Amino acid sequence: MVATKIVVYGLSTEGYSIACQMAIKGADVFIVDESAHMAISLKAEIAKTYPNVTSLKEDEPLLGVEPIDVAISHAEYLFFAPRIRKTGQEAKMEIHSKFKDATSSIKKGGSVIYNLST
Repeated sequence: MVATKIVVYGLSTEGYSIACQMAIKGADVFIVDESAHMAISLKAEIAKTYPNVTSLKEDEPLLGVEPIDVAISHAEYLFFAPRIRKTGQEAKMEIHSKFKDATSSIKKGGSVIYNLST
């Protein structure tokens, strides 16, 4: 059986939580680290070992990576959960820009799940 391919756009607390749950359930998961401009492969063993994004970042384990656009182009589901540190109009502009970047490579038939609070 082929695992569901999932990309979580955003190495945020929420994004990492979603990615971990999906990886533990057997999905093929990549999580996008926007600051490093790469998609990180998240396996079930890593998700179980590092329960939160802080522990993952502190330990810096060796993880598989690939270009963001490649990971997104193979995804069946794209969860949009980036870190937003701005407010007001600046936040709206940042969200719009990140959403456009995140969805530009999605394949036909792929689904986008918007995980930002509104």
